[in-house]
Amino acid sequence: MAISLVIIEDDRGMCAMLSESLPVVGSMNIVGIYYTAEDALEKIVQHNPDVILMDLHLPNMSGIECTRSILEI
Repeated sequence: MAISLVIIEDDRGMCAMLSESLPVVGSMNIVGIYYTAEDALEKIVQHNPDVILMDLHLPNMSGIECTRSILEI
């Protein structure tokens, strides 16, 4: 069974690199890519991922604050 993964990263180049390389490493299914914490918080419930790969230095809301909010959801 594949691991569902969400990427939250504001660097689009990094997102592209991760989305191309991570599924090759193992049995991973990227179910969402978000460039802001706010966008991720609006939609993450729809995906219910097994793993979230979070950038800590996001604009407006840090990755740490976003992680706290996700845990409350």
